[in-house]
Amino acid sequence: MIRPGWRIRDVRGLLGYGAHLTGANLLQLLVFNVDYVIVARVLGSTSLGQYSLAFRLAFLPYLNVAFVIAGAAFPYLCRLGDGAVGPAVARVVAAAMRVLVPLCLGIALFADQLQLLGTKWQPAVAAARWLALYATLLSVAQFAQTALNSIGRPRSTLQLQLLHLVTLVTVLVALARYGITAVAIGQVVAASVETAAALSLARKHLAGFRLGQLTTALAPAGVGAVCMAVVVLAVHAAFPGTRVSVEGLLIVGALGVAAYLGALGLLDRKNLLRAVATMARPS
Repeated sequence: MIRPGWRIRDVRGLLGYGAHLTGANLLQLLVFNVDYVIVARVLGSTSLGQYSLAFRLAFLPYLNVAFVIAGAAFPYLCRLGDGAVGPAVARVVAAAMRVLVPLCLGIALFADQLQLLGTKWQPAVAAARWLALYATLLSVAQFAQTALNSIGRPRSTLQLQLLHLVTLVTVLVALARYGITAVAIGQVVAASVETAAALSLARKHLAGFRLGQLTTALAPAGVGAVCMAVVVLAVHAAFPGTRVSVEGLLIVGALGVAAYLGALGLLDRKNLLRAVATMARPS
């Protein structure tokens, strides 16, 4: 017979860990909503609608890829020894970025297509391009924070979210009056500060985590992104009518994806084939 009981040491550990993690999640909730409040207050409802469309579009890769993969990676990283978390998180980031990079880059390259919804959405185009970069930076910070949480450092995540919030509010108060593109640039600035701090903490506390190795692992996706951008921009320059058209989105988008996958296949064929085999494997 198992009788209920308490171990004060375990309770303190759970409460300490959970309190910092809960605080970090609450701060993140503010980070994801304070921009709407400031834009509505300073620029009005029309600009808020345009900014909201751009943000929600750019936020999709983070929400549907980075957030999901980070959630799945957390228990995996928790099971590893201290010296194995650093190399493992670098592999997770590199794998996730192979999917995130073309999605975020695609949003930036095809942002003009927002005008298919009407010319009134044209101000959202430039904002969407900057916010695509914001989503990329935010994803890297998310993976670093997941790794820190997995080694029992939720306090670091709380501090990073507080840093992000303070930086974001400061920057947006200064820039919001200049329009939604300036607000999007402010988001990039705040996310850059958080990402740099998160990587610095990861480098300090995760044994085996090396920024040089991470950069090398991300190189194939970076080269693929350059190839994708060159192809899309070249086709848009040669055929300006493809910038805002359903046909242009489909055809030029397919060419861009083909260029990205071609470069990735040449530089990282082993991992690409492994990913395809995993997806094709019956569950």
